[in-house]
Amino acid sequence: MPTIAIFFGIIVRMWHDDHPPPHIHVESGPHSRSRS
Repeated sequence: MPTIAIFFGIIVRMWHDDHPPPHIHVESGPHSRSRS
């Protein structure tokens, strides 16, 4: 899963092999969010 950006401790990654459609995950410490 490639990392798209890292800023202010927030990591943005793109998932493309998990399931359609490709989506991003945003992580900050113990917190995580997903968006299609």
